[in-house]
Amino acid sequence: MRQLRRLPIPLVLALLVVVPNVGATSFAGTSMPRDFVREETMRLINLERAYKGTYLVKLDTFLASKAQDSSIPCPNDHSKLNQGRAVSVAAQNTIPAPHPLPLCKTYTVLSVLPYWNYSGYRAEILAVDNQDMSRVRYDVGCPIGSQLTCGHSSYTYAPFTAAQAVRMWMNSSTHRAKMLGDYVRVGCGAYQGGNAVYGGYTYVGTRWYSCIFANTGPTSYKDTLAPTVSGVLVNGAPYVAGMAVRSTFTVRFTLADSGGNDPRVSDWWAYMDANDARDRAGFREGAFDAAGRSAVVTFGEDLTSLSGGLHTLTVVGRGMDTRQVTSSLSLLLVK
Repeated sequence: MRQLRRLPIPLVLALLVVVPNVGATSFAGTSMPRDFVREETMRLINLERAYKGTYLVKLDTFLASKAQDSSIPCPNDHSKLNQGRAVSVAAQNTIPAPHPLPLCKTYTVLSVLPYWNYSGYRAEILAVDNQDMSRVRYDVGCPIGSQLTCGHSSYTYAPFTAAQAVRMWMNSSTHRAKMLGDYVRVGCGAYQGGNAVYGGYTYVGTRWYSCIFANTGPTSYKDTLAPTVSGVLVNGAPYVAGMAVRSTFTVRFTLADSGGNDPRVSDWWAYMDANDARDRAGFREGAFDAAGRSAVVTFGEDLTSLSGGLHTLTVVGRGMDTRQVTSSLSLLLVK
């Protein structure tokens, strides 16, 4: 099982170094998958918040657009359009610590948010890496300073690049405080382009990240409708309560998301008899790298180690943020 590799020291320090405001604002890099990586970043943030015991942040599609590539006009001159945050930091080829808008000399991304009715507490965190898209284990609840997986029993799998970005934030007390802070909304952006150079290291195919947090804002930008699970089949037959299964069987269902301005299914998991433990018989999970509003899930179950009788298989599906649906299937295990 792969672990997150140790970060080069210059890359970690780059998140905290104050740099001059660079005027370049135009950059045409290679866009990463539009939703998946930035949503995986948000998913890992919420896993860390859940581990801390705080409430989860909800997706704000407006903040997500500004964190990604939607233009940000200067309040004092709307003809000056700054690129979205992930694209903008790629254009500057640096992590600008004061979070300036390059074309607005006296404004930052946080100071313009009130113009869009985000007047409460707000924050932005930025990161850069050049890791690949392979899925690696991400351990939740690792202490500040941990460069590798910490061995905690709660873990998930995520794209290497997103996992490393969130781990860097967790390893910085300043960024961690924002990521786990008193916010209710978040929008993340991810962008790939350029070759960043820090402390003699060159990062080819650099990936840039921005997450903008807020605790107020227009209600129209929040997703509120939960996904749905439909068309459940067990061994190819439509599910009915109490249907008989043998020790091994297959389950198939459709997970769909129609909530918000940009819906997309994110991931799913299933477990037996109210025991959501990854090391227990009957636990299955998966994520969607390129799914849209719906995806068909098929997985096999092996319950050889469980006794016969009635059991409950719980299927959980999640949308692109924290909205989720739970469906419980009553099955008669025949030995």
